[in-house]
Amino acid sequence: MSFIKEILGIAETTDTIQTKRGNIVTMSEESSSAKAIDYITDGGDYITFQQYAQEIKQEIIDLDYINQEMVFCALIKFGIIEKRSTNSYIPPTDVYEKMKKKDGAVTLDYYRKKSNASGTTFGFDLDSINRLNNTHKINIVTLLQTLEDELDTAMEEAKDFGEYLKQKHRESDRGGKPSVHMEVRALFDVTKKRLIRKHLEC
Repeated sequence: MSFIKEILGIAETTDTIQTKRGNIVTMSEESSSAKAIDYITDGGDYITFQQYAQEIKQEIIDLDYINQEMVFCALIKFGIIEKRSTNSYIPPTDVYEKMKKKDGAVTLDYYRKKSNASGTTFGFDLDSINRLNNTHKINIVTLLQTLEDELDTAMEEAKDFGEYLKQKHRESDRGGKPSVHMEVRALFDVTKKRLIRKHLEC
């Protein structure tokens, strides 16, 4: 990979694979390289969990509903990260225990730590990102694309229900313009929570 291309963020991605749902998923290190430029630590490049989550979101077709929290839920489901507290994530416990101390491992499996005066943070080791992608990325994207598609269907069904309510209002001769936005949103939100529990278990 060209260092100049990496600095300019124009590295080409040639390693892709198509999922059964039609997603063309980038599997190459180059798709992550530009994101890691500001995270050079302990002799190697580092991509944050948040940056990787954004990369996963970019793989979703017609992205309307999948957010970063849902991506993290998928990463947790596949045992890639664990949630420590609100908006704080760490490697799996066995990896974290070997890396967390000052003299702990700098890299282990897919992970790299960044230590400075403010503490220690964790992300993915860029040199290992291909291995992470080859092991998990297709499954993550497929899971989230399924959820995205089902949420899209759920919204269409909620809108259809809204049209039904409008029609019943017109037939009742009550007059005025019916507002069904809250009912549509409430129906969608209930279904959304159910689908998230079903697919992401969180």
